[in-house]
Amino acid sequence: MLFFLYRIRNEVNGSNFHLGEPWYLLVAFAAGILAFLLYTASWYFILGHSAVSFKKLLLLNLMGSYVSISVNSALGALIKCRYLGISWVRSIGAYSVVVVFELLPGLFVLLLEGSWYAVFPLILFLWAIFHEDSLYRVIARLFKLLRQEKFINEFYSGWKLAKKGNLPAAFFSTLAQVFFSSLALISTGRAFGWEFRLTGAFVAVLYSTVLGMIGTPGGIGGNELGIVLALDIGGKAVGVAFLYKFLTQYVYIIPGAFVFYRVLSSQKSLLDA
Repeated sequence: MLFFLYRIRNEVNGSNFHLGEPWYLLVAFAAGILAFLLYTASWYFILGHSAVSFKKLLLLNLMGSYVSISVNSALGALIKCRYLGISWVRSIGAYSVVVVFELLPGLFVLLLEGSWYAVFPLILFLWAIFHEDSLYRVIARLFKLLRQEKFINEFYSGWKLAKKGNLPAAFFSTLAQVFFSSLALISTGRAFGWEFRLTGAFVAVLYSTVLGMIGTPGGIGGNELGIVLALDIGGKAVGVAFLYKFLTQYVYIIPGAFVFYRVLSSQKSLLDA
C-alpha cells in the first residue's frame, strides 16, 4: 500500500498539474465502491442459482483482490475457485461472461468513432452471447488440433453455467459497473482540472480491463497503461491513472488482506457464514 502511494506521489509531482478540486476524489472513491459492489452483483446474478450468497461473493472478491494485486491474478482466481467449489477453467468460462459485458460499451464507442478493429471482437462476443453452441463447435476444432479438448470443454461448461443465471440482470449490473468506473475516472481527472468525455472514459476502462488481465501482478502497469493509451500519453494521464486505480482497486488490499488471513487462521471460515 505504501508503495502505491509513493508511486502515485512521484507520478503526480513529476507532471505539470496540481490538485485543484480535491472533493472530486471523494466522488471517485464513492463511485469505485459502487463499481466494486456492482461487479460482485454481476457474479451473484450469474452464480446465484448455485446457492452462493452475495456476502460470500463479496468476501471472495475482496480476498481475490488482495491476492491478485499482491501476488498474481491467476492465484487470486484460483483461491476464489477453491471456495466457490468449481474448477479453475470452469470459473474462467463463467468469469468471461462478465468480462465480455464489461468490454461491450467501450467496443461500441470505438465502432461509433470509426475504429473498425472493434468489429471483429464485437461480432465474436455477440456470437458467444446469443449462440455459444455454434461458436463452440468452431473453436473446439482448433483446440482439438492442439490436443486441449479438456480445457475448451471445461471453459464451455463454465460459460454455460453462467448462462443459466440471471443474464439480463448481470448484463445491466455490469453496464452500471462500467458507468461508475468511468465516472470515477472522470472525477479523478476533474480533481486535477482535466476534463474528458464519458465515451473516452468508456474506452479507457476497456483498454484498462484488457491490459490489466495480462499484467502481473494483478494488472499493475497494464491497467494504467490502458488508461494512458486511451486518454493521453503524458505525465498528466499517468498520474490520474495511478490515482484512479488506487481509489478503485488498490485500496481493497487492506480489507482483502483482513479477510484472507482471517480465513486462513480460523477453523470456522468467514465464508461459511
